[in-house]
Amino acid sequence: MELGQVNWLFIIPMFLILFVLGYFLYAALCAAIGSAVGDDQAESQQLIMPITLIIVLGLYIAIAAIRAPHSQLAVVSSFIPFFAPIVMATRLAFDPPLWQTVTSIGILILSCYLLARLAAKIYRTGILMYGKKASYKEIAKWIFSK
Repeated sequence: MELGQVNWLFIIPMFLILFVLGYFLYAALCAAIGSAVGDDQAESQQLIMPITLIIVLGLYIAIAAIRAPHSQLAVVSSFIPFFAPIVMATRLAFDPPLWQTVTSIGILILSCYLLARLAAKIYRTGILMYGKKASYKEIAKWIFSK
């Protein structure tokens, strides 16, 4: 496909929407971790590692999506909120069906909302636990507490 044949009026706004939603998604995750750890950098690096691995995995899936943009891996990954901002943005140049793009954005919007609420719940409890180290198990307790 040549650059002149690409629908730039569709790709650029969709890319910007996916970028902003991806930013909000990962910002909510990082805010949840930041509110749980306090000032300890080593502890925050330990808790941020799974998020980093998810982003790297999304990049590898995007590379595979460049080779086969309509493969099952690329299509399914476009609907998984943690991969969608990267994989769907990659697939935009290959003209995916409109319903896939709209569904991916809808799932991202819902995920951003839910993760922001989750981060707020962790913050509400984590801010009161100053000085105490938080583990994944402890954070899970904070999420499910009333």
